[in-house]
Amino acid sequence: MTKLTKLFAIAFGFAFISVASNAEESAQEPRVITIEQPAAAAQNIEINVRVRRRGGTAEEECADEDVVVDGSEPEPEERWSFDDYNQAKIARPTFDRKLADPFFQPTQGRVAFSLAADFAQTKHRFTVLDSFNVDNSLVNLQGQTLSWKGSQFLYKGGVSFGLTDALEVKAAAAFHNSRFTYYGRDVSQTTGLLTGGNITHNDDGFDSWGVGLGWRAYEDEDVIFRLSLEYRSWEKTDLIYANAMGGLKLGAAGSKVYVSAAGFFYNNDGNMYGFGIVDETGHGEFVIYEEDNKRPTYIEGTLGLFTVLTDEIHLDLNATFANLSWHNVASIGGQLAFQPVESFAIVAYGQYVVWDSAKGGQDLRLWSTAGAANPGVNAPQSRVHLEQPRQFVVGLGAKLYF
Repeated sequence: MTKLTKLFAIAFGFAFISVASNAEESAQEPRVITIEQPAAAAQNIEINVRVRRRGGTAEEECADEDVVVDGSEPEPEERWSFDDYNQAKIARPTFDRKLADPFFQPTQGRVAFSLAADFAQTKHRFTVLDSFNVDNSLVNLQGQTLSWKGSQFLYKGGVSFGLTDALEVKAAAAFHNSRFTYYGRDVSQTTGLLTGGNITHNDDGFDSWGVGLGWRAYEDEDVIFRLSLEYRSWEKTDLIYANAMGGLKLGAAGSKVYVSAAGFFYNNDGNMYGFGIVDETGHGEFVIYEEDNKRPTYIEGTLGLFTVLTDEIHLDLNATFANLSWHNVASIGGQLAFQPVESFAIVAYGQYVVWDSAKGGQDLRLWSTAGAANPGVNAPQSRVHLEQPRQFVVGLGAKLYF
């Protein structure tokens, strides 16, 4: 009986300790306090609550915290709906660098590549004003209207490297596939008369190369200013190209209005230039733009708008006025870019000449090489009336950034 009594006493003791421990722990847990009062009398009430944090030191477990209870209704917990989750899941990042931005250049240690293929076409129609009879053996062309067209596919590649965040060095090269057609000037080798056929000349191969520097001279949150200098070389001419461009930023997305001024300083092998063709027999006819000018200078100014339509789609529209030594032209152009990721963009671009001061001009000369091989015989020449010249270019390209 005594053993049974001791057993009950031990069990009762363990039960008492367990209940007391749970009571103490419950007393240390945070309590939810509900305070009801009229809305008009709402005020902040400070309550000193003893909070136990499990796993901390004794001081941390029993730290006092001042809790402010607002008498107003609590703010509802902000929760995402299923649609919000899907929108966040498919959202794309905003790229700080737009590869089609006219002010773009790689930062220090990074490289940018560009590849493009474009198609350009130039057309001329002109009327022969004076007597033009090559070697006195062909039909006199006085009063006839002739046509010339030059078409060219140009394949271009370029690379630029950021020496610093503001200074880049760049290089470029191009290959061409060209076709020139002189309409209605084919001559019968038997009769020496015009046959009404066309003279066509095809030319393929290396086109040009160039090197240059670009310098982002100034930039802040409102404006940006850039300078660039390039050297370009062709088979019979080379040039120095200098450009200054400033832009006004429109918001944080990257859109901007910009203006630029550029100069092209040529150095030709000969002292005259123009358009024309040479047939299979070596006979050439050319309309001379300008002679006795070995180093013509071109100056142009551009006003443009680069706009970020979406994170991935960017549009550049511009208008240019240029003084091309012997005439002035105005053109409009644009570029549409799709940039799905930071390092890659696809671009489509074009430019069209909308006005040319050469239209209706009568100061250009039609010139033939027929008399050049005959001592004492002057090459035939005639003034021409130039119709509206037509010129455009369209292209597709890609930009890479690493």
